[in-house]
Amino acid sequence: MSVEVRPEQREIVGLVRDFVEREIIPVVHQLDHDDEYPTQIVAKMKELGFFGFAIPEQYGGSGLDFETYAMCCEEIARG
Repeated sequence: MSVEVRPEQREIVGLVRDFVEREIIPVVHQLDHDDEYPTQIVAKMKELGFFGFAIPEQYGGSGLDFETYAMCCEEIARG
């Protein structure tokens, strides 16, 4: 089964991918080793609106469709 990624999905997922590569991957092993909660990373994710991806716009979220939301979660999990 082939799923075509829409341009707006590609853009949003690309932003999340860039964040993961820039902010998470370089420090994830050290955070895990130190058993440290990633406070600064979570604060940046909050600032960028990551936690509102699946929340409807009328309630202050991004209102992403679930397909795009799942792709974003997949990128975050990669880190």
